[in-house]
Parts: sequence; C-alpha cells; structure tokens
Amino acid sequence: MRRRHPPVSEALMTTEEQKLYVAFRKQRSNAEGNGIGFLLTFEEWTTVWEESGHLHERGRGKNKYVMARYGDRGPYAIDNIKIISNIDNVREAYNNKTPEELENWKESMRRNGQKSAGREQTIETRTKRSISVKAARAKKYWSGKKRSSS
Repeated sequence: MRRRHPPVSEALMTTEEQKLYVAFRKQRSNAEGNGIGFLLTFEEWTTVWEESGHLHERGRGKNKYVMARYGDRGPYAIDNIKIISNIDNVREAYNNKTPEELENWKESMRRNGQKSAGREQTIETRTKRSISVKAARAKKYWSGKKRSSS
C-alpha cells in the first residue's frame, strides 16, 4: 500500500523539497483522475527525475520535460516510465494511437477549440496565425512600456 503522506513532515522539508512533493502529488492525482495507475513513491519519483538530469526543466511547454509511460500504456511504475521532452511525448502519443483512438483524440481537440487538430493547415492559415501572435506580443510589449515625454 502506498503512503499518502510525505516521507518526513512537510515542516521539516526544505522549500525545494516541498515544491517537489506538491508536484509529485499533483501528478499522482492527475494520473488517478484519468484512470491511470500511479505506483511510484515520492522517493522513486524524485530519484527518476534527478537521475534524468532534467528535474529543473520539468513541466508544460515546448522546451520542457515530462514523465511518460512506454507506449502510453499501463501505470506509472518504475519499470514503465521515462523522462522525455514534451514534444517527443506528444509525437509518441499521436503515433501510438489506434485509428479509432486517433479519431477520438482529434474530435476531443476540436471540441476544446483546437480546430486544426489532425488537419494540415494551409500556408494562408499559418501566416494569419503567425501575424496574429506577433501582433499580440507587440501589443503586450508596448502596453507595458511607459512613454517618455519629449
């Protein structure tokens, strides 16, 4: 049976250890909420991340790293996990799906507002999105600047 409590009192943990423990609990909770088994202890989870050399790069985003399961199958267990880039994880998830799972995934993405999921975008669409993103970044940048009086 897995322990629900940290290995030591959270009051005795360093701030960094507390952050890691919160991240561990969040991942365990997310996995269980998605019906995926989570068989790692906090110590095992931390060791896997530390040994990967990517602990400081874990998280969401294009240049971050995640704990993934081989073939997106089975529980999060010491012999069924690896640390890979988020981009590789998405690529593997896409490639490991059956045709039915892939269609369900695409439909889910479309329902959640990602209208281009699974479809090739035209050059016009990519250009419009690129311009839109650049304009939003410029607006954010310039709205934060104070104008100097001349």
